[in-house]
Amino acid sequence: MTIEQAQDAAELLKHRNKIKAIQSRMKADKTLVVCMSNGTTSFPEEAMPYIEEALEKAMSEIEAKISKL
Repeated sequence: MTIEQAQDAAELLKHRNKIKAIQSRMKADKTLVVCMSNGTTSFPEEAMPYIEEALEKAMSEIEAKISKL
């Protein structure tokens, strides 16, 4: 593995860990709250399945990229 590949893998692993943390928090809290510079936004419960699906897709794409490295 080259230095560039190792750096890419490290960056992908950071993103994967963030997604896992978000997923864990969503399971525990049954909600998602996002803090932005202009305030806090919470997503309605009916949006949760779509957000969970998007996170799963992102996780799959990250893991596929990691496996290619």
